Formats: sequence, C-alpha cells, structure tokens
Amino acid sequence: MLKITEKIGLCFLSPLLIKKRGISGFFLYPLLLILLFFASCATYPNIPKIEETKIHNNPEPRWLKNYLISINDVLKIVVWDHEDLTREVQVSAEGSFSYPLIGKVKAAGLTVFQLEQEIAKRLSGRYIINPQVTVTVEEYHRFFYVFGEVKKPGRYPLEADTTVLKAITTAQGATEKAAINKTKIVREENGVRKEIKAKMTDLVKPEDVIIVPESFF
Repeated sequence: MLKITEKIGLCFLSPLLIKKRGISGFFLYPLLLILLFFASCATYPNIPKIEETKIHNNPEPRWLKNYLISINDVLKIVVWDHEDLTREVQVSAEGSFSYPLIGKVKAAGLTVFQLEQEIAKRLSGRYIINPQVTVTVEEYHRFFYVFGEVKKPGRYPLEADTTVLKAITTAQGATEKAAINKTKIVREENGVRKEIKAKMTDLVKPEDVIIVPESFF
C-alpha cells in the first residue's frame, strides 16, 4: 500500500533566501523571486493515511459494470429464476473461482459486465435457455484515490479505462478553488514513489493517488 508522507515546501526557504540576498537583491530579481515564491509555496492538500480513507461505492450496479475484477474480490452471482445457482465466491490468487455446472471461471482482469456475459454464455443452451446473469462485487480490492479540491475525496473502485477526468468526476467534481491544470498523480512503481503531472486523458492505474491542488489566483 502506498505510504505517503507530507512534504516540506520550499516556501520556508524563500524568506531566508531573500534575507540573505538583502533588499537590493530582492529588487534585482523581482520576477524570479515572485515566481519562486508562488511555485514553492503552492501546497498540496494533506493526504490522509490510506487506511483511514472512506470507500465510496455507488449502490447502483450499472455504475460498476466496468469495474475490473481483481484477485481476492468477493462476487455475488445471481441467475434469475435459478436460486440454486446463487453463489458468493472469492476470486483466488490465480484469478479464478469455481461455479456449479461450468467449473472454473477466469475472472481477474475482466469487467463485471464481461464476467456476466461469460457465465451466461457457458450456461446457455446446455443447461439453461437464455440465462440472465447478474454479478455484483461485495468486496473490492482494486482502488484509486482522489484528494484535494474535489467535492467528495476518498477511495473509489477502479473501473476499466478510467481517466483522470473521470476520476475527478467520480469524486463529484472539482471545487471552485481547484487548480485543475496542476493536478498530479502519485504512483508507486517497483517500490519507487513518483509524482506525475496529470493530463485529463491519462489512464488511472490501481492504487494511484490523484491530487487536485488549490488555486492561489
């Protein structure tokens, strides 16, 4: 899990630099110092510990039909008019689970909608005529996080093809104070944490932290 610590901004250093240069130095480089001040003192919101963030799950299944199923997810499978086939299963470390009549089903990496189609296809004809299958995710294990100047910061289940713009929209949009063009992604790859200047069309990866800072103008 990402371990994110609060950075100390360069804004604490700016007054010291100005004092060291003296008043004359300040007037010799006004534009440079002003830009340095605002760039260095632009603070990002404090990021709560990941363990403390709220999980926002929209109760309408339609919203999560594109959720990418992950290992350890708990799924509830319902075949309409066939109560004996209702099952709650957990996706194994191999990314699959066992289901009556059709055996092992590969689930990890599929969307909820794709899994519904796969189960219906394998049940169809041989076992059930025109099966109507509904899959809901009872426990999620693939998330992204949105913090800062959004209306509902927190942790959200990651759907397929989620962009930065969609992530912000999922968090009910940016506030009036938001500096959207300065949005960043904090991402951990191979044990190394890095900050990426985000474009609204960038795809969000599992465990990404999207930070929308406050505008100072």
